[in-house]
Amino acid sequence: MSHWLRDQLSVVDPTWNPDFAGPSQLNWARCLNHEVLQEHGPTIQDQALSCQRLFTGRISSHTSSWSTAYAFSAIYHSATFTATLESLSGNGTTGPWTFPSAIVIWYYSIYHAFRSILMTWNGVELDTHSRVINAYNEVRNRLPHPFNMVASRTTGETYDLDLPNYPGVSPYDIDKRFESNRINVQGMLLQYLKGTAAWKSDQVKKRILREHKEFKDFRTLDARAFRDKQLPSTINFLNCAYRYRGKANYRDSLYLTYGADDQRFDISFINALTNVSKFAFVTALVFASLRLNPSIVRNFLEDIDRNFRGKERTSNRTMFWQELKGSLY
Repeated sequence: MSHWLRDQLSVVDPTWNPDFAGPSQLNWARCLNHEVLQEHGPTIQDQALSCQRLFTGRISSHTSSWSTAYAFSAIYHSATFTATLESLSGNGTTGPWTFPSAIVIWYYSIYHAFRSILMTWNGVELDTHSRVINAYNEVRNRLPHPFNMVASRTTGETYDLDLPNYPGVSPYDIDKRFESNRINVQGMLLQYLKGTAAWKSDQVKKRILREHKEFKDFRTLDARAFRDKQLPSTINFLNCAYRYRGKANYRDSLYLTYGADDQRFDISFINALTNVSKFAFVTALVFASLRLNPSIVRNFLEDIDRNFRGKERTSNRTMFWQELKGSLY
């Protein structure tokens, strides 16, 4: 079969591997979804209870009108992006051409959920991706698996990979066919984390070479020492999510939509994104209920039930948060 566009791109970048790019995009979402369901349960009521158990005793209460307003605004943003994914997942004809857009929607549902948690935690409005990603490290060790994954730099560009709930797991090729084996699934999560650490290191090195003409490469001790000071000490889940969004916006998105049909590129991918988005929303909502006040959660859920625009034209499935009534207050 002729692949004109693929052949054109291969000429300008022979190292680019489209056979890896597409499957790794699919597997990242499916691995996250698998771990959420296995660790925290199949329903969002189960997941809310799991988060309550985790956060109780680890999250002290703190109430202010400022943090309440901004935190719940961010949670609502998360809900609307998740509702969009739910609408996509409810459409039986959804095809791979929706996948790049779905990944971007997924990212913003995740971003706003954790932005809410961070504003609730430290009372500071965070309004850029970099600030949210950096601040994420303040709460990472309080968050549920797999959101607490971390790569910690040791020497040079080397990072130790860790799923804190499952120490000792080794990376596993993320381009292999997905199987419901938790050891392999967790290994794929670590492999994506490892790739994100390498990607971030490459970004730093490219910036240094662009801005500091005295360095031609990183072979000298001075160049390596300068690089090491610039490299991030940790890579977290939001670093991975941000990279994932970027891949969907640029070249790798092509191989979610282009080429021969593949049975892996089906609605289960959208479902996986949707489920993980729901869990991020639930995590943020439970965090807020303990950090602020459970009664505020009731007010919030009742408010969006009344004022969610277009609710008359949608289903209860899209207004997924209704499943939480009675679970958090």
